[in-house]
Amino acid sequence: MKRFGLVICLFLGMRVFVVGQCTFSINELDEFDSTLIIATPSVNIGYLIASEYLEEDGIKLIEEAKIILSYGELGNFSNLFLTLVIPERSFSEIEPGTNLLLKLANDTIVGLINYPDRGTFNREINMRIYNHTAIIPIDVFYALVHHPIEKIRINYNNKKRNINITSDQSDEILNHIRCLGEGAGLLPIKP
Repeated sequence: MKRFGLVICLFLGMRVFVVGQCTFSINELDEFDSTLIIATPSVNIGYLIASEYLEEDGIKLIEEAKIILSYGELGNFSNLFLTLVIPERSFSEIEPGTNLLLKLANDTIVGLINYPDRGTFNREINMRIYNHTAIIPIDVFYALVHHPIEKIRINYNNKKRNINITSDQSDEILNHIRCLGEGAGLLPIKP
């Protein structure tokens, strides 16, 4: 699963596919093993934060986090994924389990099972970059279609990190969720 998250991150800036009114950074069927991979462009979430990198005119400001939604299908096996790319000032460990929480607009708290990541040091900002990849169960996906995400919490072993999402960011994520559902054939729901 970690390789899948890394593949998504590598392709985000390289390609853009437009299907109907939806834009995808990846939308391809592997001709060797028939794996279908669909991914939305990343959405900047949260606010601008100070990095640990000092430029000539002051501290470099960076995005607090990015969110990427993706879908993978191989034969009868398919999954939806949510990947958060987050800079952290210090080394933080995260265990596998329900350590990624989403607060939805209807005040529901949804826990997602994440894949652990130890982060990678980024010299451009002097911080560690973490890729938190979580599986989105189908019932949670349909909840996300109707109730936008308002806040995200990551439970590290030694701290908790909250990311507030603005209403514009929430609307953009909701649009990406709906597009991913259409691209994966999960939307619209047919009786």
